[in-house]
Amino acid sequence: MNRKFVPKLAILCVFCSLPWQCFASENLEELLDCEGEDADSQLCIDKEEAFELKARIEVLFPILDAIEEPPWNAESYAENKTIYAEAQELYDTWYFSDAKTKFQKCLDTLVSLQQLYDSELVDRRTQIDALIESKDYEAALPQIERLLQWTPDDQQLVNMRDRTKVAIELKEVITKVQVHIEQEEFEQAAELLNDFPSGYWVDEVRTASQKIFLHEVETSYKQAMSQGYEFRDNNDLLAAKNSFNEALRFNPNSTAAQEALDDVNERLRLIQIEDLLDVLEDQEHTENWEGTVATIGELDKLNASSDYIDNRRERVSLFLDVEARLTASTNIDIADFDKNKRQQIQELLKETHQYIQSDRIRTVYEEVSTLFDTYTTPVKITLRSDRRTSISITPGKSLGRFKKKVVKILPGSYEISGTRKGFHQVVQNLVVKPNSDTIEVEIVCSARF
Repeated sequence: MNRKFVPKLAILCVFCSLPWQCFASENLEELLDCEGEDADSQLCIDKEEAFELKARIEVLFPILDAIEEPPWNAESYAENKTIYAEAQELYDTWYFSDAKTKFQKCLDTLVSLQQLYDSELVDRRTQIDALIESKDYEAALPQIERLLQWTPDDQQLVNMRDRTKVAIELKEVITKVQVHIEQEEFEQAAELLNDFPSGYWVDEVRTASQKIFLHEVETSYKQAMSQGYEFRDNNDLLAAKNSFNEALRFNPNSTAAQEALDDVNERLRLIQIEDLLDVLEDQEHTENWEGTVATIGELDKLNASSDYIDNRRERVSLFLDVEARLTASTNIDIADFDKNKRQQIQELLKETHQYIQSDRIRTVYEEVSTLFDTYTTPVKITLRSDRRTSISITPGKSLGRFKKKVVKILPGSYEISGTRKGFHQVVQNLVVKPNSDTIEVEIVCSARF
């Protein structure tokens, strides 16, 4: 005890048989100056420490008292309150050291209970999360409700409770969906899923939706195959082709659909070939050789192969070549028409005469033949000179000297020249056109060197 405090205590004890009775009957706070000269006294130190413990306890008690259905033994908790009351009484009667001991014991217990409560919160939340994860919503709901008694303001937990209630209600619906699917009542299952809210029983909904989808695909596949067979039996091959293609869209790995489609395509190919062969025959009769080439090209795309097609290919190719060669000979330039050109046309007419049974070839053949006759019919040329000038015609021969001479030459280009010793040569170019009247030409060398 502080020495400064001893005299004060001794004076009071003269009038009181017990010190605390004396203190209780007087205003001891006026005698004990814990804020001033008595601050370092043991009594003041014990008072301050007991006060701090008491304050901490008074913070915890209201918190723990508010917990409904706490995770600790009620009798032990009541006993701890008794300890607090005893400590409070000791504190009020200035037995601060003893009060401090009891306050410490009480506080330790309360802190332990607080830790137990916090741990229990975590454990229960973990249990709830595990139940939700396993979709045991019926077991999770009472756990959530119990936890909300402790944390009623936990909005996340409130939302979890509400969603759990909805999940419990929807469990019956998803169960009905599964039963309908097991009984192959897919339309009823689909109707229930149409109004099913999102975010609940996600895996089950996904599985059910996949089964419904696969059923719809299988149904559509079977319908397409059935229609395809019916169309094929009725020889509506294009409709059958569309149906089998649709079936393959629903089931790309279907061997039956692929084989049926191949069969229809083969039938269509053969029909197309028959139609094209009819077209080919008509084109041959009408000598539409360009169309024949195009039709044979279409037949080649269809892998059609026969001696008939090969013969038509060779025949039309030959006729087109003959026609092209004859047509080229109809464009004769008189300037280029010479002996070689006449010989070429003569040989061409001889070579192609065998094909004049064709109207098209005969027409152009006759045109070339007429043109050839025209260009091989001589034209009369009257040449006049002075009997001193030697006349020659090229191509041709020397005609000698004369006053007048009439010669016949074929249409074409010629050079008529006159020569005389001591005189300049005279040259005159002459183009002789077919069917020309008699042409008169005068050649006289009159210019001396």
